[in-house]
Amino acid sequence: MYLNVDLGEEIKANLEIEKEVMPYIDACNIACGGHAGNEDTMRASVLLAKKYKVKVGAHPSYPDRHNFGRSTMKIDHEKLQNSLLDQMYLLHKITEKEKIRIHHVKLHGALYNDASKDPNLAELVVETVKRFDSKCILFVPPKSEISKIAQQHHLKIHYEVFGDRNYNDDLSLASRSFSNALITNKLDLDHHIKSMLDDQIIISLNGKSLPIKMDTICMHSDHETAINNIKLVANWIKKHQE
Repeated sequence: MYLNVDLGEEIKANLEIEKEVMPYIDACNIACGGHAGNEDTMRASVLLAKKYKVKVGAHPSYPDRHNFGRSTMKIDHEKLQNSLLDQMYLLHKITEKEKIRIHHVKLHGALYNDASKDPNLAELVVETVKRFDSKCILFVPPKSEISKIAQQHHLKIHYEVFGDRNYNDDLSLASRSFSNALITNKLDLDHHIKSMLDDQIIISLNGKSLPIKMDTICMHSDHETAINNIKLVANWIKKHQE
């Protein structure tokens, strides 16, 4: 079990958030320019990850900076594939120079959610990741279409769950349009994480116990209590492994 965080999503490469959390995490998902990020933020994030021996992952998305990649996008599959490849290869150009291998690929936002449900889109993503680097690990939600298709294509997967997001009864993430989509309160976070670590279940918003497989827990860095919560979860994971 390890902790990952989405990073490199700021416009400037001052990396205030990244500098705070990088010592506490195991893997980072670096925005590749589709929804956020540019060569400067990617390079700075990679150098910081290298300093703290944090695994580097590509975090591509729909090419939709206007909506931060959080809206479903109607786009030709060939154009989407080319965009995803461009995003991942841009990060690869930077990691290659630093002699770092890209450990994993994690989709962002609406593309992550859409590919978990749409088998045609999932097929496209899996083929694209294999074309980029067949040795890369693909982060996938448990019991998703993309997890099944990746396994059929013999692409290595790690099941990912979200430490600071609420879930619906079908194991889909509660929409960001709802005020309770994000878990920021320490007591709620503690209950959510302990249910996953101790019992391998997620408690949905309706109180339903949902059994899960998981390899990695994701935390977000885009709200006021994020940094403290990331540090708390890192500590809880460490204690769980002792």
